[in-house]
Amino acid sequence: MIYSTAEMLKRRGPFTDPREGRLLREIDRAFTAHKADVLTTTVLLDWCYGARVIRKIAGDPSWHREMVKRAALKVCIPLGRSPKGSGRPMMWKLDPEKAALRGWRKREKRYKGHAGPGYRPPNIS
Repeated sequence: MIYSTAEMLKRRGPFTDPREGRLLREIDRAFTAHKADVLTTTVLLDWCYGARVIRKIAGDPSWHREMVKRAALKVCIPLGRSPKGSGRPMMWKLDPEKAALRGWRKREKRYKGHAGPGYRPPNIS
């Protein structure tokens, strides 16, 4: 049976929503901790994979930067290159609309009253 895209989106359950992985959680924590609107890729790297000293011990793999960039594109708006800094890193601004789609607590608020008869939200302690 073939469904249209609109039907498939309508049929999605609460566990098929966009996930909040480790990197997305760390990016959110970085913006919360710094209380800043704009952060650079270098700051996000430090939050996601540890300080630069630790990354140097591991050989500073290039895929770290790529994974942070991919995760940041899911919840942030790229503003352009930094006017200063080593290598002129990309600057990111957290997009509240994109960020609101991720995380189980945020999904729980959206699905209040929409879930099936056997659905119980997770215990929050």
